[in-house]
Amino acid sequence: MNTWFHNSKDFLYPNLPYNDVKPVGAADFYLAINATITFLEKKFGKSGVIDYFKEMAEKYYEPVIKLWKENGLEGVRGYLDDFFRAEPNSSVTISNEPGKIVLKVKQCPAIHHLKKSGRVISPLYCDQCRVINQTIADKSGIHFNIHGGMGECTQEFIK
Repeated sequence: MNTWFHNSKDFLYPNLPYNDVKPVGAADFYLAINATITFLEKKFGKSGVIDYFKEMAEKYYEPVIKLWKENGLEGVRGYLDDFFRAEPNSSVTISNEPGKIVLKVKQCPAIHHLKKSGRVISPLYCDQCRVINQTIADKSGIHFNIHGGMGECTQEFIK
């Protein structure tokens, strides 16, 4: 059993697949993610990167799949709320609409930090959200759409 998955007051964000008690993550982690994606693309090609994201979604995010399956859109909302509260410099709105949750990312914290740091952003960077969220949604019985990217996007989670 994954201990983070309970509603413990010991964890700041109980809907995330990691135990963390600090209020905001470290933005420099985005630099490592970008470098990893760039490395994987050079070594394995785009399909290798996509396969990596799918496997991450199926294994690492397995507790999130369980959360969304068991709690539907309420679980999606709880996860998104916790996720973006922990991300430095994010600017998002999350709205409940009939039968769906709509996430509007006005400023992606990762893309913002990568640009601010003067990094070349992998053209596959946004595939991370697209593939991981699509895989989690598929395995949870939720339909997923995403529009936009590279700093601003809209994601819909539909029951």
